[in-house]
Amino acid sequence: MKALESLCGQSICRWECMVVDDASTDQVTLDVLKSIADPRVRVVHHAVNRGLAASRNTGIGNSSAPVIFPLDCDDELPADAVVNVISAFAARPDVDLFYPDYERFGEENEVVVTPEMDFPRMVQRHFPLATSPFRRVAWEKVGGLCEDEIIRLGMEDVEFHYALLESGAAFAHLPKVIYRYRTTPHSLSDRMQLHNYRIRRFIADRHRSLLQGYLRQEFLQMGAIRSYRVSLASGNKQSMISNLVNIIRHSLWSPRMWWRAAWNIYQPLKRVPEGHV
Repeated sequence: MKALESLCGQSICRWECMVVDDASTDQVTLDVLKSIADPRVRVVHHAVNRGLAASRNTGIGNSSAPVIFPLDCDDELPADAVVNVISAFAARPDVDLFYPDYERFGEENEVVVTPEMDFPRMVQRHFPLATSPFRRVAWEKVGGLCEDEIIRLGMEDVEFHYALLESGAAFAHLPKVIYRYRTTPHSLSDRMQLHNYRIRRFIADRHRSLLQGYLRQEFLQMGAIRSYRVSLASGNKQSMISNLVNIIRHSLWSPRMWWRAAWNIYQPLKRVPEGHV
């Protein structure tokens, strides 16, 4: 409910909000949805659970706004977030997506100043905020977010941003804090991290024109490292060995990648409880 309260408390009144119920079975959530009385907020229900990407597509498809600003249910918006987004797009008709600065709160508290990005920087971990605002026409041009089954495991936003870039969309930095991201001990799903390499492999194959040569190898190496760490910590030996092989295979392109591989293999080994390996 905090997310909706922060939206209703915006300094500008002209907006519409689509709340997508992805076949929730939680009675508290259903009661909250029934209690919404603001006419600017509409609730759309999925008959079956379809995942985050499909929920985003449903919400956007049922809206009419030219600018889309995703808001996850655990997060919040500063009071001037919407007006800052509208002003930014009005001032820059050439921009299709703004990646903003944002605040992390909850388990961790900090203001994140997003660095200026080019595509190599995006591959090197600095992905735009998942809920970065974008133009509706850009979403339409790429056919919406990918709803493939493997994307339900995570990285929906990364796949979507790559699709936008591949279509020729222009990104720009918005140097204002327009989003509050709630951090919890489980903000990063272990399940998503365990399958990170598989997800990245799907994305890399889907966007071959963007991810070529060294950039492709680096993108996949990072996925293998993340999957390796989770499988090592959980004692999943088969997955650990498979991801170790993938780390080595994608580290052959440069000495820097070899050093990163060695560091990421060695450091987790020092922290694994006895008996897990």
